[in-house]
Amino acid sequence: MGLSFLAPLFAVGLAAIAIPILVHLTYRQKAIIVPFPSLMFVQKVPFKSMRRQKIRHWLLFLLRCAALAILVLAFSRPFFNEDSIAATLSSASREVVILIDNSHSMSYAGRWATAQQRARDTINDLAPSDRASLVFFSDAAQLAVRSTPEPSVLLSTLEAIEPSGRSTRYAPAIAIAQQLLAESALPAKEVVLITDYQRVGWDPEQAVQLPEGTILTGIDVAEEAAGNLSIATVLLQREAADGGEQFVVNARLVNQGDEPTEDIDVTLQIGGEAVDTRRVTLEPNSALTVQFRPQPVGPDAVRGAVLAGTDKLPGDNTFYFIINPGETINVLLVENNNAHDTDSFFIGGALSVGTRPAFRLQRTSVGQLQASDLSGIDAVILNDTAFPSGAAGSAVRNFVEAGGGVLIALGELVHPGEWQGSDATALAPRFSVDIVDRNAEFGGALASYDRNHPVFEIFSAPRSGDFTAPNFYRYWRLEPGPDDLVIAGFDDGNPALVARSVGSGRVLVWPTTLDRFWNDLVIHGQVFVPFIQRATRYVAGYQEAEAWQTVGGSLRLATLEEMQFPEGTAVELTAPDGTTTGLVATGMALGSADPAAASDRIPLDAPGFYALAWSDDSGDHELAVAANLDRTESDLSKLDQEELAAALTYRGAAAGGFELDHQVTAEDREARQSWWWYLLVLVFVVLAAETALSNRLSPSSATGTA
Repeated sequence: MGLSFLAPLFAVGLAAIAIPILVHLTYRQKAIIVPFPSLMFVQKVPFKSMRRQKIRHWLLFLLRCAALAILVLAFSRPFFNEDSIAATLSSASREVVILIDNSHSMSYAGRWATAQQRARDTINDLAPSDRASLVFFSDAAQLAVRSTPEPSVLLSTLEAIEPSGRSTRYAPAIAIAQQLLAESALPAKEVVLITDYQRVGWDPEQAVQLPEGTILTGIDVAEEAAGNLSIATVLLQREAADGGEQFVVNARLVNQGDEPTEDIDVTLQIGGEAVDTRRVTLEPNSALTVQFRPQPVGPDAVRGAVLAGTDKLPGDNTFYFIINPGETINVLLVENNNAHDTDSFFIGGALSVGTRPAFRLQRTSVGQLQASDLSGIDAVILNDTAFPSGAAGSAVRNFVEAGGGVLIALGELVHPGEWQGSDATALAPRFSVDIVDRNAEFGGALASYDRNHPVFEIFSAPRSGDFTAPNFYRYWRLEPGPDDLVIAGFDDGNPALVARSVGSGRVLVWPTTLDRFWNDLVIHGQVFVPFIQRATRYVAGYQEAEAWQTVGGSLRLATLEEMQFPEGTAVELTAPDGTTTGLVATGMALGSADPAAASDRIPLDAPGFYALAWSDDSGDHELAVAANLDRTESDLSKLDQEELAAALTYRGAAAGGFELDHQVTAEDREARQSWWWYLLVLVFVVLAAETALSNRLSPSSATGTA
């Protein structure tokens, strides 16, 4: 398509070439006056000025015209279009994008060194006319060097990068290569992918492809048979014990390899000290759960870790966690004075199997309840009983208003008149004297419940339990107040579970029994047990603290459930490698979504413990956050190279191909070539030559011979 101009209107300036033409054709000679002593003997001859009719000095004339023409051409900003560029460049000129996997799996012994050497070989093989980019990727991609012809820049950057603790994702790197190649005007395009081809890193649903004609060169740095021993996860179980709460650590070990791992020492560390060790043997491609001896829960949070031998990928041989205190909910069960021994049997059974948190259950009757019984209690269950009278009733109300919680179950032993006092009506909605009897219908059903509420959230997942299966034969007709929240309802429209906020506390009212007399919910253990546990957790205000986080993300100080930092609190963060960073809490505001722009984010870039330290009016404080590698990185199963190449290969415009003409503008092409700078230099050279020649010819011109 030839030569093009970015500013073709400047060509009008070519009319300025007429100036030197007019100068040469209209130049008049000037007479030279010579002093003479006497003119009396000289005949007077009239002087005639002669106009030049032809150009005498063609070289000078052409230099002046050329200077003006080149100047106009420079300001017109000429450039060659793509076809012309391809014709003038060598057919081997390439735009090369080198993608290097630096995810955690590349820490496997020898892989990173191999990847660096193969990258060096690729860089050293670049021709002088080639340009190359360097991209490092894990679950995110980083463009380290952009389209440079300088191998030294690429090599120095390559040496400065190490494998990260993040997981593998191919799509972000391919997307960057896609854009770089689409913007390039070089005729040949190539992507060099250096990776261990980890299967978990590729999602076939990712719609990323390379531009048409791109050559994909894959370099596999993984071994033929790679084995790996890893701790897949750790399960922490809490339970009540004599003298206090205790926890049990269960570690899940996986041997991904064709060889057995024999006599591996698996050690539990608490507070940095080994407290228990198990020696195990894993068969090839097998898994095993190791349980350690129960350990007591102390008053403070402690750091824990499980270590399992060493191998060629040591990062996943350690699993870090935090044991937080106070994860036992103390429950006071208040029964009717005339209750049978079995009336609360199912409640006690459901709470006794709770592990995280564990439930410590105490029992008393409503007639024996005293205000002192509420000391150290997190939740109260009033099971089929009258509301406590007198000082005990006021104590229960004050307990709730101060942040406690009550679960109320109304059954056959309850009379509405026993719930008419001011303390009782402050906690529970009124209910009529008429009992809804559904026996003639063989029972009613729970028709609706709010799966977004903490009580029923656990039942939102598929196959998590069918709450519509139990039959309800009798229940009280509740009359919720305007501020009450009905979170479950029977099929006849009556409320089945009502939530009320009182001061800082919470109340749940269940208008039927929690035994087998008025319903058969208790025989549906898949829903009854989690329902009782979740309802008790809710009224107790329990929030489960995370035992660990995953490397690759970040946390905001405001989201740490263990603490609430007042806005402006200065916090010192110490990373696992010992480096410290200053953070500033921004309260509960959402803040910036960009981690780099926020000062209250904890970046989780490496496995281990992150220590937070701060001070306030009450003294100095510390908090630890555990972070573990994404365990998907432990799976070294390989992706077939041809499968990945086929997925990334151009399959026509409909499949996401790129047209270069739509990606590179005329401004882009002209900016890359910058011919106008060279033309301006040429203008100065021509003007210098014209000046020198003009000065040389000036004497002869002055005498009239020019």
